[in-house]
Amino acid sequence: MPSLKEREINREKLLSFTLFINVLIMVMNTSMFTIAVPEIQSDFQLTASLAAWMVTSYSVCFAVGTLLYGRLTAFFPSLPYSLLVLGY
Repeated sequence: MPSLKEREINREKLLSFTLFINVLIMVMNTSMFTIAVPEIQSDFQLTASLAAWMVTSYSVCFAVGTLLYGRLTAFFPSLPYSLLVLGY
């Protein structure tokens, strides 16, 4: 059985890896969304500043959703698996 210190180190490694994956996915999502902006801008006749606000608000909503999702998993341990299936 691992000692308390080994479990703490493993927990820190898991947290670091999880944060890394979260940031990577957020950057990839924002990049894919940014590629689609010119098409969205022409379809809805948006100005460049409105399109920029759209990308910014998407990133902020994604970040807030990530925080809320992380907090929910503290209360519902099986939630990550069910939301993973629903999200993809």
